[in-house]
Amino acid sequence: MYTFMIEFAAVVLFLGSAWHAARYEGRWFAQQWFVAAYVFGLLRETVMQVVFQMPLYASGIARLGAAPAVLSLLWGSLFYLAYVFARRFAPPDEEAPFAALTFLIAASFALPIEATAAQFEWWVYPGASLVLFGAMPVLAPLVWGGAAALYWLFIHRINKSRLPDRGRVYAMITFAPIVALLHVVYTLLLSAVLG
Repeated sequence: MYTFMIEFAAVVLFLGSAWHAARYEGRWFAQQWFVAAYVFGLLRETVMQVVFQMPLYASGIARLGAAPAVLSLLWGSLFYLAYVFARRFAPPDEEAPFAALTFLIAASFALPIEATAAQFEWWVYPGASLVLFGAMPVLAPLVWGGAAALYWLFIHRINKSRLPDRGRVYAMITFAPIVALLHVVYTLLLSAVLG
């Protein structure tokens, strides 16, 4: 129901985040961040849809294969927003506090998205036992937070390397499937613990 709202919001958030990244971090950084995040989102969602059927998306959501095509833009946008806000509180060189902040901020941003998605039935998590706001599982924002922290750790390590800008873009795109696989494992462990 009203799936165009979340898809429109995903595109607007993506365009704003990509513009901000290109303007303040540089064109190569923006390409690295958002192309790799889109690859991550498509791969992660494809595995979760094909193998585990989690979450179940509304029929009106545009898809690319099994993955929601437009909604996959949310991954990179939310990661980038968490990164920008976390930088205001901790320097990125302090990896543990920065990753923890990225986790908390991304989970906080995901909470209203997930709660709204549950109310409008844009996507649902079948079999979730611990729910908030009627139908949103407790694990949903934690999935986003874990993804943001994991993604930032990989991109931070790659950016610390001696690779040129183009090499960093290619490296992050190459590592995106690994990040997606690690996040699928994290999601499955989280769902096993929280039900």
